[in-house]
This record gives sequence, C-alpha cells and structure tokens, in this order.
Amino acid sequence: MERKYSEDQIMDLIDACNRNDITKIPGFFSDDFLGKDITFAKSSIGKKDLNQYINDFFSAFTEVHFSVDKLLVEGNQIVVFWTANGLHSGIILKIPPSFKRFSVQGVWLLELKDNLIWRGINMWDMFGFLRRIHLMPNLPHEKHSQSTS
Repeated sequence: MERKYSEDQIMDLIDACNRNDITKIPGFFSDDFLGKDITFAKSSIGKKDLNQYINDFFSAFTEVHFSVDKLLVEGNQIVVFWTANGLHSGIILKIPPSFKRFSVQGVWLLELKDNLIWRGINMWDMFGFLRRIHLMPNLPHEKHSQSTS
C-alpha cells in the first residue's frame, strides 16, 4: 500500500512512538533507510539497524511521549521539531538507568522516497537530558525545579 505523507501520517508515526509500538514504527521507513542520530553519533543502515535503534531507544526511555512543536512538509522533505517527556529507565550510551523523568527537545529531518522515510537525521538535546538526570549541573539561568525525580 502506497503511503502519502501529510501531517496526518507524521502524527500516526508520533502516535506509534507514543504507544511504544516497536512493531508499527518500522513500517513508516523504507527497507534501504539510512539514518543518523547526530547526538549518539550513530548511523542506521537498513531495517535491521533501524529496528535495533528503536529497541535500544524504547528500552532506555519508557513512558516516553512525543509532542510536535512544529511540523514542516515541503515536497519529499519533512522537518519535525519535537519535545519528548519520559522516564530514563534503561541503559543508554553506557549510562545506567537513573529512574528520573526528563523533558528534551529535538528535531527530525526526514526525506521521503516512494512515500516512505528514506533518509533521516535526528538531533536532540543530550546536555539537557544529562542535566535532567543529574549527571550535569543546571545552567545558571535554569531553576533546579526543572529537574524532576
């Protein structure tokens, strides 16, 4: 079935992420997907790597909820500015679970081919995440109350 991308399809992807539906999420991506998580300095080549990335992400971050701050669709290019809230409950980047809640912002830069996500870049605020789980100090202008347990 050919997928026509619109704001609705992106919201379907976000909904699958919010339900931690690791079986549905890969269906939005092409078999020859090439992705890069700038924050992790990690590439995903093909569905096998993508599935591993998805499993690692949802193992480390539970109760995660994405909200779309801004969505731009132009031709086969999509930009999604997002905020994610969740619980750090698993190992990520060799960081053991802190069991602390977090809120971070990020952006997805996506390119479509044959109406599937073919290329993708993910960038998100790792320093903000590390501050929320108390592995880095807050910035001088941040209130301590932003870091929740």
